[in-house]
Amino acid sequence: MPGGGGSVTHTIELSQYINPCLSHQCLILPKIEQDTSELDNSFPFKIQRIGYCRFIILGKIKRNFLPWLPVAPLIQFSFGISVIKKILSLNKANGIDIIQAHGSGVGMAATIAGWMIKKPVVWMMHGTSQAYSRISGFYETLLTKFFKPSHMFVLDDGSPAPDKFTRLLKQRVTIVFHAIDTDKFKPKPKPIHLLEELNIPKNSFILFSPHSLIPVKGQEYALKAFRDFVSSAHSKQFYLIMLGEGTLKKGFVTTVKEWGLSENIKFIDTIPNSKMVDYYSLSDVVLATSLYSNMNRAVQEAMACAKPVVAFNSGGTSKVVIDGQTGLLAKPEDVKILVNKIHLLYTNKTLREDIGKRAREFIIQNRSWKIRIDKELKVFNELLKQSIS
Repeated sequence: MPGGGGSVTHTIELSQYINPCLSHQCLILPKIEQDTSELDNSFPFKIQRIGYCRFIILGKIKRNFLPWLPVAPLIQFSFGISVIKKILSLNKANGIDIIQAHGSGVGMAATIAGWMIKKPVVWMMHGTSQAYSRISGFYETLLTKFFKPSHMFVLDDGSPAPDKFTRLLKQRVTIVFHAIDTDKFKPKPKPIHLLEELNIPKNSFILFSPHSLIPVKGQEYALKAFRDFVSSAHSKQFYLIMLGEGTLKKGFVTTVKEWGLSENIKFIDTIPNSKMVDYYSLSDVVLATSLYSNMNRAVQEAMACAKPVVAFNSGGTSKVVIDGQTGLLAKPEDVKILVNKIHLLYTNKTLREDIGKRAREFIIQNRSWKIRIDKELKVFNELLKQSIS
Protein backbone atom coordinates (compact mmCIF):
# COMPACT_ATOMS: atom_id res chain seq x y z
CA MET A 1 0.00 0.00 0.00
CA PRO A 2 1.21 3.60 -0.52
CA GLY A 3 2.98 4.98 2.54
CA GLY A 4 5.83 4.05 4.85
CA GLY A 5 6.87 3.44 8.43
CA GLY A 6 6.78 0.40 10.68
CA SER A 7 3.91 -1.26 8.81
CA VAL A 8 6.00 -1.36 5.62
CA THR A 9 8.98 -2.89 7.44
CA HIS A 10 6.62 -5.37 9.06
CA THR A 11 5.11 -6.33 5.68
CA ILE A 12 8.49 -6.87 4.03
CA GLU A 13 9.94 -8.87 6.94
CA LEU A 14 6.84 -11.05 7.17
CA SER A 15 7.13 -11.83 3.45
CA GLN A 16 10.79 -12.75 3.86
CA TYR A 17 10.32 -15.03 6.86
CA ILE A 18 7.29 -16.88 5.51
CA ASN A 19 8.73 -17.33 2.01
CA PRO A 20 10.59 -20.64 2.69
CA CYS A 21 7.25 -22.17 3.71
CA LEU A 22 5.53 -21.24 0.43
CA SER A 23 5.80 -22.75 -3.03
CA HIS A 24 5.51 -19.31 -4.63
CA GLN A 25 5.02 -15.73 -3.42
CA CYS A 26 4.57 -12.40 -5.15
CA LEU A 27 4.57 -9.07 -3.30
CA ILE A 28 2.68 -6.21 -4.96
CA LEU A 29 4.11 -2.78 -4.13
CA PRO A 30 3.48 0.75 -5.45
CA LYS A 31 5.85 2.34 -7.92
CA ILE A 32 7.80 5.23 -6.44
CA GLU A 33 9.96 7.94 -7.97
CA GLN A 34 13.26 6.35 -6.90
CA ASP A 35 14.84 3.43 -8.76
CA THR A 36 13.97 0.33 -6.72
CA SER A 37 15.37 -2.33 -9.06
CA GLU A 38 18.37 -3.18 -6.85
CA LEU A 39 16.14 -3.44 -3.77
CA ASP A 40 13.47 -5.48 -5.54
CA ASN A 41 16.02 -7.91 -6.97
CA SER A 42 17.45 -8.53 -3.48
CA PHE A 43 14.31 -10.36 -2.34
CA PRO A 44 14.04 -14.16 -2.75
CA PHE A 45 10.59 -13.76 -4.32
CA LYS A 46 8.97 -11.74 -7.07
CA ILE A 47 8.24 -8.05 -6.53
CA GLN A 48 5.56 -6.49 -8.75
CA ARG A 49 5.53 -2.66 -8.82
CA ILE A 50 2.29 -1.06 -9.99
CA GLY A 51 1.48 2.50 -10.93
CA TYR A 52 -1.44 4.56 -9.67
CA CYS A 53 -2.66 8.15 -9.76
CA ARG A 54 -1.16 10.28 -6.99
CA PHE A 55 -3.47 13.28 -7.52
CA ILE A 56 -0.51 15.65 -7.06
CA ILE A 57 -2.42 18.79 -8.07
CA LEU A 58 -5.28 18.00 -5.68
CA GLY A 59 -2.69 17.37 -2.97
CA LYS A 60 -1.28 20.87 -3.44
CA ILE A 61 -4.77 22.36 -3.31
CA LYS A 62 -5.44 20.45 -0.08
CA ARG A 63 -2.22 21.67 1.57
CA ASN A 64 -2.64 25.31 0.54
CA PHE A 65 -6.38 25.98 0.37
CA LEU A 66 -8.76 23.11 1.22
CA PRO A 67 -7.45 20.97 4.10
CA TRP A 68 -10.71 18.98 4.19
CA LEU A 69 -10.29 17.73 0.60
CA PRO A 70 -10.38 13.87 0.66
CA VAL A 71 -7.27 13.19 -1.40
CA ALA A 72 -6.11 10.05 0.48
CA PRO A 73 -9.28 8.04 -0.38
CA LEU A 74 -8.82 8.94 -4.05
CA ILE A 75 -5.23 7.70 -3.96
CA GLN A 76 -6.33 4.49 -2.25
CA PHE A 77 -9.07 4.02 -4.86
CA SER A 78 -6.59 4.47 -7.72
CA PHE A 79 -4.12 2.08 -6.13
CA GLY A 80 -6.92 -0.40 -5.46
CA ILE A 81 -7.93 -0.50 -9.14
CA SER A 82 -4.31 -1.25 -10.08
CA VAL A 83 -4.16 -3.97 -7.42
CA ILE A 84 -7.27 -5.70 -8.80
CA LYS A 85 -5.88 -5.65 -12.34
CA LYS A 86 -2.55 -7.06 -11.20
CA ILE A 87 -4.14 -9.84 -9.13
CA LEU A 88 -6.28 -10.90 -12.07
CA SER A 89 -3.27 -11.00 -14.40
CA LEU A 90 -1.16 -12.94 -11.89
CA ASN A 91 -3.93 -15.47 -11.38
CA LYS A 92 -4.27 -15.96 -15.13
CA ALA A 93 -0.51 -16.43 -15.57
CA ASN A 94 0.40 -18.51 -12.51
CA GLY A 95 -2.68 -19.26 -10.43
CA ILE A 96 -3.27 -17.93 -6.89
CA ASP A 97 -4.23 -19.89 -3.78
CA ILE A 98 -4.52 -17.10 -1.20
CA ILE A 99 -4.50 -13.29 -1.39
CA GLN A 100 -3.16 -11.38 1.61
CA ALA A 101 -3.68 -7.62 1.91
CA HIS A 102 -2.13 -5.24 4.43
CA GLY A 103 -4.69 -2.72 5.69
CA SER A 104 -8.40 -2.22 5.02
CA GLY A 105 -7.93 0.19 2.09
CA VAL A 106 -6.08 -2.21 -0.17
CA GLY A 107 -7.98 -5.01 1.58
CA MET A 108 -11.17 -3.81 -0.10
CA ALA A 109 -9.54 -4.19 -3.53
CA ALA A 110 -8.10 -7.59 -2.61
CA THR A 111 -11.53 -8.81 -1.49
CA ILE A 112 -13.12 -7.73 -4.77
CA ALA A 113 -10.37 -9.55 -6.66
CA GLY A 114 -10.90 -12.60 -4.43
CA TRP A 115 -14.61 -12.64 -5.29
CA MET A 116 -13.76 -12.48 -8.98
CA ILE A 117 -11.30 -15.41 -8.95
CA LYS A 118 -13.06 -17.28 -6.10
CA LYS A 119 -10.05 -17.40 -3.78
CA PRO A 120 -9.76 -16.76 -0.01
CA VAL A 121 -8.59 -13.31 1.09
CA VAL A 122 -6.75 -12.54 4.32
CA TRP A 123 -6.33 -9.03 5.72
CA MET A 124 -3.35 -8.15 7.87
CA MET A 125 -4.24 -5.23 10.14
CA HIS A 126 -1.33 -3.35 11.70
CA GLY A 127 -3.37 -2.19 14.69
CA THR A 128 -6.19 0.22 13.91
CA SER A 129 -6.12 3.58 12.12
CA GLN A 130 -8.50 5.10 14.69
CA ALA A 131 -5.34 5.76 16.71
CA TYR A 132 -4.54 8.52 14.24
CA SER A 133 -7.94 9.71 13.10
CA ARG A 134 -11.56 9.10 14.10
CA ILE A 135 -12.61 9.45 10.48
CA SER A 136 -10.02 6.89 9.36
CA GLY A 137 -11.18 4.55 12.10
CA PHE A 138 -14.79 4.99 10.96
CA TYR A 139 -13.96 4.17 7.34
CA GLU A 140 -11.87 1.21 8.46
CA THR A 141 -14.88 -0.17 10.35
CA LEU A 142 -17.18 0.33 7.36
CA LEU A 143 -14.78 -1.41 4.98
CA THR A 144 -14.46 -4.34 7.38
CA LYS A 145 -18.25 -4.68 7.64
CA PHE A 146 -18.94 -4.53 3.91
CA PHE A 147 -15.85 -6.28 2.53
CA LYS A 148 -15.50 -9.12 5.01
CA PRO A 149 -12.26 -11.03 4.37
CA SER A 150 -12.08 -14.81 4.67
CA HIS A 151 -9.85 -14.26 7.69
CA MET A 152 -8.03 -11.42 9.43
CA PHE A 153 -4.73 -11.23 11.26
CA VAL A 154 -4.70 -8.38 13.77
CA LEU A 155 -1.44 -7.12 15.20
CA ASP A 156 -1.75 -6.65 18.94
CA ASP A 157 -0.07 -3.27 19.29
CA GLY A 158 -1.77 -2.47 22.58
CA SER A 159 -4.61 -0.62 20.86
CA PRO A 160 -8.30 -1.67 20.87
CA ALA A 161 -7.75 -3.29 17.47
CA PRO A 162 -8.15 -6.94 18.58
CA ASP A 163 -11.47 -6.30 20.36
CA LYS A 164 -12.75 -4.09 17.55
CA PHE A 165 -12.13 -6.55 14.74
CA THR A 166 -13.18 -9.58 16.77
CA ARG A 167 -16.58 -7.92 17.30
CA LEU A 168 -16.88 -7.27 13.57
CA LEU A 169 -15.71 -10.67 12.27
CA LYS A 170 -16.14 -12.96 15.30
CA GLN A 171 -14.25 -16.26 14.78
CA ARG A 172 -12.48 -15.11 11.63
CA VAL A 173 -9.77 -13.20 13.55
CA THR A 174 -6.34 -14.35 14.71
CA ILE A 175 -4.33 -12.09 17.02
CA VAL A 176 -0.61 -11.90 16.22
CA PHE A 177 2.31 -9.86 17.57
CA HIS A 178 5.39 -8.03 16.39
CA ALA A 179 8.10 -10.59 15.75
CA ILE A 180 11.69 -9.42 16.23
CA ASP A 181 14.86 -10.81 14.64
CA THR A 182 17.03 -11.14 17.75
CA ASP A 183 20.09 -12.05 15.68
CA LYS A 184 19.83 -8.68 13.98
CA PHE A 185 18.66 -6.67 16.99
CA LYS A 186 21.13 -7.58 19.71
CA PRO A 187 23.51 -5.83 22.14
CA LYS A 188 26.44 -4.08 20.46
CA PRO A 189 29.08 -1.56 21.58
CA LYS A 190 28.33 2.12 21.02
CA PRO A 191 29.19 2.93 17.40
CA ILE A 192 31.99 5.50 17.57
CA HIS A 193 31.41 6.64 13.99
CA LEU A 194 27.84 7.63 14.87
CA LEU A 195 28.97 9.56 17.95
CA GLU A 196 31.39 11.51 15.76
CA GLU A 197 28.76 12.04 13.08
CA LEU A 198 26.32 13.48 15.63
CA ASN A 199 29.03 15.45 17.44
CA ILE A 200 28.34 13.74 20.77
CA PRO A 201 31.20 13.23 23.30
CA LYS A 202 32.00 9.57 24.09
CA ASN A 203 31.05 9.60 27.77
CA SER A 204 27.68 11.30 27.33
CA PHE A 205 24.38 9.92 28.62
CA ILE A 206 22.11 9.45 25.59
CA LEU A 207 18.32 9.18 25.44
CA PHE A 208 16.69 7.92 22.24
CA SER A 209 13.12 8.53 21.09
CA PRO A 210 12.50 6.54 17.87
CA HIS A 211 8.95 7.62 17.03
CA SER A 212 7.16 9.79 14.49
CA LEU A 213 6.71 13.46 15.36
CA ILE A 214 2.92 13.36 15.29
CA PRO A 215 0.39 14.13 18.06
CA VAL A 216 -0.49 10.56 19.02
CA LYS A 217 3.17 9.72 19.80
CA GLY A 218 3.39 12.29 22.62
CA GLN A 219 6.87 13.46 21.69
CA GLU A 220 6.33 16.81 23.40
CA TYR A 221 6.53 14.92 26.71
CA ALA A 222 9.88 13.42 25.75
CA LEU A 223 11.19 16.93 25.03
CA LYS A 224 9.86 18.39 28.28
CA ALA A 225 11.20 15.47 30.29
CA PHE A 226 14.65 15.89 28.76
CA ARG A 227 14.63 19.63 29.45
CA ASP A 228 13.68 19.07 33.09
CA PHE A 229 16.18 16.20 33.45
CA VAL A 230 19.03 18.38 32.18
CA SER A 231 17.95 21.20 34.48
CA SER A 232 17.72 19.00 37.58
CA ALA A 233 21.08 17.33 36.95
CA HIS A 234 22.82 20.67 36.33
CA SER A 235 24.80 19.24 33.44
CA LYS A 236 24.76 19.37 29.65
CA GLN A 237 26.54 16.05 29.10
CA PHE A 238 23.14 14.65 28.18
CA TYR A 239 21.75 14.20 24.69
CA LEU A 240 18.37 13.31 23.24
CA ILE A 241 18.08 11.84 19.75
CA MET A 242 14.65 12.18 18.15
CA LEU A 243 14.40 9.98 15.08
CA GLY A 244 11.51 10.51 12.71
CA GLU A 245 9.45 12.93 10.69
CA GLY A 246 6.01 14.43 11.24
CA THR A 247 3.80 17.48 11.36
CA LEU A 248 5.15 18.60 14.75
CA LYS A 249 8.82 18.68 13.81
CA LYS A 250 9.04 22.33 12.75
CA GLY A 251 7.46 23.52 16.01
CA PHE A 252 9.66 21.21 18.08
CA VAL A 253 12.83 22.55 16.46
CA THR A 254 11.75 26.13 17.26
CA THR A 255 10.93 25.23 20.88
CA VAL A 256 14.28 23.52 21.38
CA LYS A 257 16.09 26.63 20.13
CA GLU A 258 14.15 28.77 22.60
CA TRP A 259 15.24 26.44 25.41
CA GLY A 260 18.89 26.74 24.35
CA LEU A 261 19.15 22.97 23.83
CA SER A 262 19.76 22.78 20.09
CA GLU A 263 23.18 21.21 20.63
CA ASN A 264 21.80 18.57 22.99
CA ILE A 265 18.65 17.53 21.12
CA LYS A 266 19.37 15.95 17.74
CA PHE A 267 16.55 15.68 15.20
CA ILE A 268 17.31 12.89 12.74
CA ASP A 269 15.34 12.14 9.58
CA THR A 270 13.82 8.70 9.12
CA ILE A 271 16.45 6.05 8.36
CA PRO A 272 16.28 2.50 6.92
CA ASN A 273 15.34 -0.13 9.49
CA SER A 274 18.68 -1.85 8.86
CA LYS A 275 20.44 1.10 10.54
CA MET A 276 18.19 1.24 13.60
CA VAL A 277 20.38 -1.15 15.59
CA ASP A 278 23.18 1.45 15.54
CA TYR A 279 20.92 4.04 17.17
CA TYR A 280 19.70 1.60 19.80
CA SER A 281 23.34 0.68 20.52
CA LEU A 282 24.21 4.35 20.83
CA SER A 283 21.56 5.01 23.48
CA ASP A 284 21.58 4.43 27.23
CA VAL A 285 17.80 4.69 27.63
CA VAL A 286 14.95 4.56 25.09
CA LEU A 287 11.85 6.72 25.62
CA ALA A 288 8.34 5.69 24.56
CA THR A 289 5.75 8.44 25.10
CA SER A 290 2.80 7.45 22.93
CA LEU A 291 -0.51 8.23 24.61
CA TYR A 292 -2.20 5.44 22.65
CA SER A 293 0.09 2.47 23.23
CA ASN A 294 3.82 1.76 23.49
CA MET A 295 3.74 -1.86 22.32
CA ASN A 296 5.16 -0.70 19.02
CA ARG A 297 7.94 -2.28 16.99
CA ALA A 298 10.61 0.25 17.97
CA VAL A 299 10.16 -0.44 21.69
CA GLN A 300 10.53 -4.18 21.18
CA GLU A 301 13.56 -3.76 18.92
CA ALA A 302 15.18 -1.65 21.65
CA MET A 303 14.40 -4.35 24.22
CA ALA A 304 15.98 -6.98 21.95
CA CYS A 305 19.11 -4.80 21.96
CA ALA A 306 19.06 -5.02 25.79
CA LYS A 307 18.20 -1.34 26.21
CA PRO A 308 16.05 -0.21 29.16
CA VAL A 309 12.84 1.47 28.02
CA VAL A 310 11.00 4.15 29.96
CA ALA A 311 7.43 4.22 28.67
CA PHE A 312 4.07 5.78 29.37
CA ASN A 313 1.75 3.02 30.56
CA SER A 314 -0.78 3.54 27.79
CA GLY A 315 -2.84 0.94 25.95
CA GLY A 316 -1.43 -2.55 26.48
CA THR A 317 2.12 -1.38 27.10
CA SER A 318 2.44 -3.28 30.39
CA LYS A 319 2.09 -6.58 28.51
CA VAL A 320 5.61 -6.03 27.23
CA VAL A 321 7.21 -3.32 29.38
CA ILE A 322 6.78 -4.87 32.82
CA ASP A 323 7.55 -2.15 35.36
CA GLY A 324 10.82 -2.78 37.20
CA GLN A 325 11.45 -5.99 35.25
CA THR A 326 11.69 -5.44 31.48
CA GLY A 327 11.46 -1.65 31.63
CA LEU A 328 10.07 1.25 33.64
CA LEU A 329 6.56 2.64 33.34
CA ALA A 330 5.25 6.15 33.99
CA LYS A 331 1.75 7.53 34.19
CA PRO A 332 0.75 8.94 30.76
CA GLU A 333 1.39 12.71 30.42
CA ASP A 334 3.17 12.84 33.80
CA VAL A 335 6.48 14.50 32.94
CA LYS A 336 7.66 14.57 36.56
CA ILE A 337 7.45 10.78 36.92
CA LEU A 338 9.08 10.37 33.51
CA VAL A 339 12.02 12.50 34.67
CA ASN A 340 12.30 10.51 37.92
CA LYS A 341 12.47 7.24 36.00
CA ILE A 342 15.15 8.61 33.67
CA HIS A 343 17.14 9.90 36.64
CA LEU A 344 16.88 6.50 38.35
CA LEU A 345 18.44 4.78 35.34
CA TYR A 346 21.06 7.51 34.94
CA THR A 347 22.33 7.07 38.50
CA ASN A 348 22.19 3.26 38.50
CA LYS A 349 24.13 1.61 35.68
CA THR A 350 23.60 -1.84 37.19
CA LEU A 351 19.83 -1.34 37.05
CA ARG A 352 20.11 -0.30 33.39
CA GLU A 353 22.03 -3.46 32.58
CA ASP A 354 19.74 -5.78 34.57
CA ILE A 355 16.57 -4.37 32.99
CA GLY A 356 18.18 -4.55 29.54
CA LYS A 357 19.09 -8.22 29.98
CA ARG A 358 15.58 -9.13 31.16
CA ALA A 359 14.06 -7.13 28.29
CA ARG A 360 16.07 -9.08 25.73
CA GLU A 361 15.14 -12.40 27.37
CA PHE A 362 11.46 -11.44 27.18
CA ILE A 363 11.71 -10.70 23.44
CA ILE A 364 13.62 -13.94 22.71
CA GLN A 365 11.04 -16.03 24.57
CA ASN A 366 7.87 -14.26 23.42
CA ARG A 367 8.48 -12.57 20.07
CA SER A 368 10.13 -15.14 17.82
CA TRP A 369 9.40 -15.29 14.10
CA LYS A 370 8.93 -19.07 14.30
CA ILE A 371 5.95 -18.75 16.63
CA ARG A 372 4.49 -15.99 14.46
CA ILE A 373 4.90 -17.86 11.15
CA ASP A 374 3.53 -21.15 12.55
CA LYS A 375 0.38 -19.33 13.66
CA GLU A 376 -0.20 -17.79 10.23
CA LEU A 377 0.53 -21.02 8.32
CA LYS A 378 -2.07 -22.83 10.40
CA VAL A 379 -4.71 -20.33 9.22
CA PHE A 380 -3.57 -20.57 5.59
CA ASN A 381 -3.80 -24.39 5.65
CA GLU A 382 -7.33 -24.24 7.03
CA LEU A 383 -8.40 -21.77 4.34
CA LEU A 384 -6.91 -24.00 1.62
CA LYS A 385 -8.79 -27.02 2.98
CA GLN A 386 -12.04 -25.04 2.97
CA SER A 387 -11.52 -23.78 -0.59
CA ILE A 388 -10.86 -27.30 -1.87
CA SER A 389 -13.92 -28.74 -0.14
